[in-house]
Amino acid sequence: MFWLIEGKDKFKEFKNRGFSEGFIEIISNNHFQHPVENSICAFYVHPIRETKGYILPINHSECINLEENEVIEELNNWEKIYVRDKKEFLHYLPLKQLFDITLNHPPYIQPLTQAHNFIYRNHPSRVDTNAIVPITKHYEVCEQVYEDLEHRIERLRTPH
Repeated sequence: MFWLIEGKDKFKEFKNRGFSEGFIEIISNNHFQHPVENSICAFYVHPIRETKGYILPINHSECINLEENEVIEELNNWEKIYVRDKKEFLHYLPLKQLFDITLNHPPYIQPLTQAHNFIYRNHPSRVDTNAIVPITKHYEVCEQVYEDLEHRIERLRTPH
């Protein structure tokens, strides 16, 4: 399965894989806006035991976007969701099965690519800047975030 889940057919195929546990990163419309004033551009989902993550686009200019409610409904069925920042995540989705992997650790500063920095610098007042950042660049950042934090997920999953 390709890493970009576009359209109803691909999303149905994704759902049929039966994932129930994984890391999720919300790609907001603007990294510099507070979540209360922001909305979702896409979801990055990395199921446990998978070698790669997936992008589920909600509001991106390059993609055949998915219905946000359908994606949320699917994620609500998962048993365990590991997130980088539970407090921030809860502003977007009030899910109960969240595990904060950065709790009791120094804050994790999400890296940005040169493309992100260039677009943010040239569109400082745009509220949906991430909708024009190439989707491949979002995927690149999210894969790096997962790689950086994967050991924290394993620590939570493995009883001491």
